Amino acid sequence: KLLANQMVMTPGVGGFGDVLGALVGKVSLRPVSLASYLIPHLSQFCREHSDEPWNIIVLDFCDLVPALLSFWIGINFLDKLDIVQASSGTTDVTKLTRKHVCSQKVLYLNNIAHDLNLENKEGLLKIEYKLTSCGDTIHELQLEYDEDTQVVLSQYTHIILKYDSSSLR
Repeated sequence: KLLANQMVMTPGVGGFGDVLGALVGKVSLRPVSLASYLIPHLSQFCREHSDEPWNIIVLDFCDLVPALLSFWIGINFLDKLDIVQASSGTTDVTKLTRKHVCSQKVLYLNNIAHDLNLENKEGLLKIEYKLTSCGDTIHELQLEYDEDTQVVLSQYTHIILKYDSSSLR
């Protein structure tokens, strides 16, 4: 069974109002600026539908969504991800973090403060996790975040972090 999904993020012009807005400088009709409005919705869509049996995904402007690419690559690895514990400061966010693990393989936080219901848009997130191929070994990821920080954690990103320890600083 072949299931393909084409996610073209270039919306069409909505009508004369968009053209007039572009002429006076209020609206940009550049495909990249139009696509940037759709990226948060695309990320949410992909998280919600990560269990679909897609074989092919066609995506334009993929350079604008590196976290989404890491997400789809991570979905294709075999290891299951188990969130042991997660916290931001003194707040335990383990249950909420587990809810954002897609297909039991990838943790994808598009907006940390929003996804984990945190009051502060900036802080330190600490995640302890296990991967099935590593047995009972618990790994730790600590990162300072702000409102633009995204997290994609999977066997794929674990391998990258393991061999690039500068990413953990």
